[in-house]
Amino acid sequence: MNSQSILPKCETLKLVGIAQAYEHQENSKEYDKLGFNERLTELLDAQININQGKRIRTLQRKAKLRYPKIYASDLDYSLYPQLKQSQITQLATCDWINKHHHLLIVGPTGMGKTTLAC
Repeated sequence: MNSQSILPKCETLKLVGIAQAYEHQENSKEYDKLGFNERLTELLDAQININQGKRIRTLQRKAKLRYPKIYASDLDYSLYPQLKQSQITQLATCDWINKHHHLLIVGPTGMGKTTLAC
């Protein structure tokens, strides 16, 4: 079987990550040394990464965040002297979600609650 028959089948099955990784493997000599299992694992990992990226983009779009392009690293702490950078960094790890805890952001109008939530 050659790449001219494999790639269309990947497209039919919507396995874009596998198709891209397969093309990369075909064009690179370093993969000749790897066994079947290692190469297959890399192909599957590439597809998993593509699927996870799509899921994250879909969830972000469905969330309809007011500021979808704001990240914790973009915060200017000089504008918000009450914010503790260590606390925001700890919250950004999202451990509180895994522990099934709630997060309540309170404060007066115009203090950046929505920006922080986004």
